[in-house]
Amino acid sequence: SAAHENHSQQETMEELSERIQKHQAIYLNTRNLDLLLRIICDPNRIIKRVKFYGEHLTSDQTNAVVDLAGALKSRSSQLQEVYLENFKINNEGVNAISSFVKTTSSLCGLYLGHCKIDDAGAFLMAES
Repeated sequence: SAAHENHSQQETMEELSERIQKHQAIYLNTRNLDLLLRIICDPNRIIKRVKFYGEHLTSDQTNAVVDLAGALKSRSSQLQEVYLENFKINNEGVNAISSFVKTTSSLCGLYLGHCKIDDAGAFLMAES
């Protein structure tokens, strides 16, 4: 919704990290993506569950998925659940996600909701 969009564009780093700490859903957009990646990679924060929505991401969603998966990899000993909703995921995205899953020993669940995965990507997912 438009309200969601406006709210998430105004969020500061602190607000965002508080929402992550509380396991709240985060609507990604081009403005908050960099902040998010910095928060996820910050070793002083404890992050166990994340829920990201991609539908407000106007620029390349596929690159965002690759960046997110790369950042989440740095959490490989504490992350338990990852939700990705409404993303387009290509080959590269699938590789990034499966590499993250393989290195994350603490992971209990990875949920991909309403994601559009292209054909080559879907095949890769099935393989891994």
